[in-house]
Amino acid sequence: MRMSRNDKDFIVKALQEEIRIDGRHPLESRKVSIAFGQNNDSASIIMGSTRVVTVVVPSLESPVPDRPKEGTLRFNVEPSPMAAPDFEGGRPTEQAMELIRLLEQTLRNSRAVDREALCIQAGRKVWHLDINVTILEHGGNLTDACLLSAVAALMVFRRPDVEAAGGDSEAGGGRISLLSPAVREPLPLSLHQLPLSATFGIFGEGESVVLDPKLREEAAAAGTMTIIINTNSDICAIKKTCGIGTPVLQMHRLTQLAGERAGELMQTLKAALQRHEASMVSMRVRRHASAPQQPLGALPHSVTLLPPADVTDVAQSWQPDCAMKTDETSSSGAAEDSEQEDSLSTGEGVPETCEAGGAEQSSTIAASLQDTQQGTLATKSPQVMHSKAAREHHDRPANPKRIAIGVEKKKEADIPDFLEDGDDLKEDLLHMRRALLSKEKRSYM
Repeated sequence: MRMSRNDKDFIVKALQEEIRIDGRHPLESRKVSIAFGQNNDSASIIMGSTRVVTVVVPSLESPVPDRPKEGTLRFNVEPSPMAAPDFEGGRPTEQAMELIRLLEQTLRNSRAVDREALCIQAGRKVWHLDINVTILEHGGNLTDACLLSAVAALMVFRRPDVEAAGGDSEAGGGRISLLSPAVREPLPLSLHQLPLSATFGIFGEGESVVLDPKLREEAAAAGTMTIIINTNSDICAIKKTCGIGTPVLQMHRLTQLAGERAGELMQTLKAALQRHEASMVSMRVRRHASAPQQPLGALPHSVTLLPPADVTDVAQSWQPDCAMKTDETSSSGAAEDSEQEDSLSTGEGVPETCEAGGAEQSSTIAASLQDTQQGTLATKSPQVMHSKAAREHHDRPANPKRIAIGVEKKKEADIPDFLEDGDDLKEDLLHMRRALLSKEKRSYM
């Protein structure tokens, strides 16, 4: 950025009185805002009037021959033509090349990212990450903004999980399958350290220093100094763009200020990351809530609720337990069936529950089937009938001879003992009882 001499003199004289053109203190930084993309692959930084976006693009590629067990990282800084008048589209500027070298030295060469964790099959396939940094608006201090944006994007990035089948890797065997997030949750990157930077503008002969200079302050400064430090207060790199000497005491003071600045940026980054994770969780909850769910008390997949039409068929064709057993036995052969019919005609081999309780079971069945019409689950018991077993019994014809045995045994069961023979009331009751039993007999037939 080009500035007139009068503008530079004004900025320098104001700093001598500890006044900056935007009203900040010389060692006060601008407010930082961090936002993340919903796909967990991008981060945007707003630092005053400086805006930077970083997108991480993963791909599966062959590893470098001399490092067959390590993934690769590639950084790219692209200044938008609308970011500043000095930027031209399609042509990398000198400042962009310096930023690329700084990112490579800080994040790749310093082993901040565990590249061995990016290996899928040694010597065959590894993860390759393209970290694309785009400068949307240049308002000064691009070094801090680009590095913070790249670190934030790497922290929020989630790579898809993979499954690698067995095979000879040298012969190109073994199938690699990418798993969707619905099948398995994506995995975060393994980061050994989180380096962050603090940039100072140096004015005059080094007597005036400002933190986080703006674009006009950078143009008026004699040079800049960037100290890259991690959360453990370890100095990762120092970059200086001026030939002015810096005293040891001032260098020590700037290092302490850089450590405090890195701590503040890390707190801001972690707070933004927590808010993003909370918002992603709430989005997943809303997505699952809006999806059609099985209602409470719904049936399993292997059981189906019978419609009213099928329930009516079940009421007409259901058999007592003794008849069901004899039906299964009769299907095994004609000889066995004839023997069992003879035994039934003599009254032998018939369970007491069937002999004395055929009509009572039929009333119980009718009540249970009424419950089934109201939505009760049908299973194999008299109250509930499993759909598959019920439909198998529907197709079996009823045997009138077997049903008649239990009906005839029940004819005189409900007549009171105090009524004498020839009593009109007893005759009426007998007549009504025979009519009801004959109707039940016809319904079973």
